[in-house]
Amino acid sequence: MSGKSPLNPRFLVLLAVVALAVLLSGCSSRAPPVSPAAPAASSQAAPATAMSTEITIEMKNIQFSQKEVTIPVGATVTWVNTDPVEHDVTSDDTGGELKSPLLKTGEKFTHTFAKTGTYKYHCTPHSSKNAETGEFAGMTGVIRVVEAASAPASSGSPAAGAVAPLAATPIPASSNVKVVDGVQVVSLEASEFKFAPMELKLKPGKTKFIIVNKGVVPHELHLYPEAEARQITETHIGEHLRGYAPTTGLVVGVDARVGERSESDIIDLRPGTYEMGCHIPGHYEAGMKGRVIVTDGVPSPSPTPAAARVLATPAPYTGPVADIVRKGADVPPPITRKEPATVRIDLETREVVGELADGVYYRYWTFNGTVPGPMLRVRVDDTVELHLKNAPDGTMPHSIDLHAVTGPGGGAVLTQTPPGKEKAMTFKALNPGVYIYHCASPHIPSHVANGMYGMILVEPKEGLPPVDREFYVVQGEWYTQAKRGERGLQAFDFDKMQLEHPEYVTFNGKVAALTGANAMKAKVGEKVRIYIGVGAFLPSSFHVIGEIFDRVYPEGALRDAHRDVQTTMVPAGGAAAVEFTLEVPGNYILVDHSLTRALDKGAVGILQVEGPENPQVFQAVTPAGGGESAGH
Repeated sequence: MSGKSPLNPRFLVLLAVVALAVLLSGCSSRAPPVSPAAPAASSQAAPATAMSTEITIEMKNIQFSQKEVTIPVGATVTWVNTDPVEHDVTSDDTGGELKSPLLKTGEKFTHTFAKTGTYKYHCTPHSSKNAETGEFAGMTGVIRVVEAASAPASSGSPAAGAVAPLAATPIPASSNVKVVDGVQVVSLEASEFKFAPMELKLKPGKTKFIIVNKGVVPHELHLYPEAEARQITETHIGEHLRGYAPTTGLVVGVDARVGERSESDIIDLRPGTYEMGCHIPGHYEAGMKGRVIVTDGVPSPSPTPAAARVLATPAPYTGPVADIVRKGADVPPPITRKEPATVRIDLETREVVGELADGVYYRYWTFNGTVPGPMLRVRVDDTVELHLKNAPDGTMPHSIDLHAVTGPGGGAVLTQTPPGKEKAMTFKALNPGVYIYHCASPHIPSHVANGMYGMILVEPKEGLPPVDREFYVVQGEWYTQAKRGERGLQAFDFDKMQLEHPEYVTFNGKVAALTGANAMKAKVGEKVRIYIGVGAFLPSSFHVIGEIFDRVYPEGALRDAHRDVQTTMVPAGGAAAVEFTLEVPGNYILVDHSLTRALDKGAVGILQVEGPENPQVFQAVTPAGGGESAGH
């Protein structure tokens, strides 16, 4: 980035959402691609009107652009996939006639409805069925087919229940705005991850906002002038976290738990353009935002320039503090069996407050309460049955993408889990290696940056060469609102993450986590193996000061080793294993050799080695500590 202006963070957010969709992609037989010039592939789906005989519905942002349409008998509906993730259209109400293959980006599926009736449909990879009611939730829609004579007159606006895209013509105020005792009452629905409608035109004056949460996680509505800069603070409302709360120019702030209806105070809404968004971490970035235009018919003055971004001071924190550090020696034992087996693994996603540095606290998103999550260990040809629970007090859906999995999304397609729920999947471990796993729910980078990663080791059939001790180290970075070292409860900074400018870089979740009482321990003469991974975004130049790696398994590939290596590069989302024999006692420092990350930002660990001195290998010629400084 040297010498260049940074990319627009909102453009980067769009790229990040596209990355989410790619991770959730599947594979199957595919329909012929739509020509780029075809109207159906336009970025704007044609709005469905009641009397239309040709309807186009976009599959976009993991939802159908129009949730509910009414059409006459004989009308044709075309679904067009404008997501990078693959979707299908399946209805149990048509006797199997309405069932498409998985559609890639730009592909379409068309169906003509010859009979009256109500046809509910869904996307198979992105919906789930309630075992008790038989109803589908998630990416769903409804087609109502009526006799032409009984169809309601066309209004030119989306059908009832349709979700209008942000750039579309605003839904008329009469559909979701009422005037009660002189107060303009605005009703909005919130779900994953959208408001309905996404754009509003209102009149100035006394106004009240009502938000109805029809999703599976808490949501919020914040309304503030577009020209104002967001300030990020971290507070609690009831039992859930408000991670983003704009304080400059905030007009409305309403929070709603699952299934609840919440009302704002009555405000005097002035002419202007406002942004609305849900600012629970990750929701806004996943697309839960929109626009409110308030006009009295008089041209508005030009908006004032956006205010400079002001960083909030960390809030004092006196609540419970979890020990989020995963100990370096917390490694499952080697597998001794010679035959494959079915292995059950249980993980739980938890959102907890832990200590990031001395007096600095942070709300971590974790697997099993620590960063990294537990190290998993299986053998080639094992069948893994993985159960993922999301703690009931969570604020976000979570999932898992294991890089050791062969299958769509690495398992993320099958494990999108709301708070209080459990999902399960199975996969066969086909390739030996050391692999990262991480959460892959929207917004994926936010989930990863908040600590949701770990490693899984797939041993070769013959096992690994024996060593005396094994250690587990995963590097990550932390993007906090305030500067490094400021005490209190730090908030996540989305903009710093987009620029990859962390305040902290750590091993195992905390500054100097693997030092002091948590230092790793070994003895002279022992052979050790360290599994090292990168859970977040910055590659690691992994080095142990005072040691040379006898063997390095680069990028986690266990079939071939490099020998006599000083420093090994571990890529983002990658791993490696290093082995060396201890010849001399003392403290050996683990670092990212991009040394500002280690010495200034926290990526250091200690391997304490006890045992007899070995003067043939290492000894002082002049007395140590004579005033000269010894660096690296």
